[in-house]
Amino acid sequence: LAYDYAAADSFIAPLLTRSGARPDSVAAWARIETALSAGQQWRIRDADSLFALAASEGTAARDGSAEGGALTRLALIRGRTQGVEAGLRLLDSATRVLPTNDIANRALALAYRAQLVLARGTPGAGPLADSALILARRANAARVEGIAYNVLGREQYRVRRPDSAE
Repeated sequence: LAYDYAAADSFIAPLLTRSGARPDSVAAWARIETALSAGQQWRIRDADSLFALAASEGTAARDGSAEGGALTRLALIRGRTQGVEAGLRLLDSATRVLPTNDIANRALALAYRAQLVLARGTPGAGPLADSALILARRANAARVEGIAYNVLGREQYRVRRPDSAE
């Protein structure tokens, strides 16, 4: 809450995989946290690299939630930096590896897919955001629920329904 990135980094550093060691789930999730921190500081290139590394660490650790969670977050970045289709392809990969019981990350993947569809300007963002909202509620993932509501509102603006958007 204090945005003390240096302190957060010092807590996370011992959890990261050391050179030459095989990554475990803890290391992959710690890497995701470092990537989120970089993104919050608008260090987008660093966040991109860290999410990609976290995804490979999740793969090595055989942790589909970590791998898929990292790919989901990376998809939003790549969707903005390399184009919507690149982001959607990464979301396809994330969805394939996410365990079916990882409802929170599945909801996030749907919400980000809705964002990318909305950015593309084609129909379909609303039903995706609705599905994300339902899953986010089941997972008690309030932040993802907020993302889904935001997309729903922006979709209503896109189809010229400002009253519904509000």
